[in-house]
Amino acid sequence: MNWQVSSTFDEKLLQTDYTIPQSVANQLTWNTLTAENSGKLNVSRIRKRSEAANTVFTKLTIVSDKPQIKKLNLGFSDRAKVYVNGRLVYAGQDEFLSRDYRFLGTVGYYDEIYLDLKKGQNELWIAVSENFGGWGVQGKIADQSGLTIKP
Repeated sequence: MNWQVSSTFDEKLLQTDYTIPQSVANQLTWNTLTAENSGKLNVSRIRKRSEAANTVFTKLTIVSDKPQIKKLNLGFSDRAKVYVNGRLVYAGQDEFLSRDYRFLGTVGYYDEIYLDLKKGQNELWIAVSENFGGWGVQGKIADQSGLTIKP
């Protein structure tokens, strides 16, 4: 599956809003990245992070044939914020040692979100922030009936 991946920016720009700030969205540039066979999108293949720019958006367009709710299984490293049609619907942390003293911060389908989709086009944007190590995200919707997914 292909995703769109934005240019990097500072995670702090997302800390106060429940919507995607237009000042951030307007400055982004985008590239297409193909997920690995496992479904993981390895962001570090095309983006380099820094102290001042440790976050990217990944995005997909989900076209729904009717209003419906679909479960999205999600994995990421280190932190993620999920937006559907511009509204924040989830925020989570899966960084090193965040779950317990043995957790290495690996990307796995540890989280799930129920997406409230409208009929027609829906924008799924996932902000992924990284401190150190791998930088990635993966998402899957097992029941894709009535959906068309495109980058």
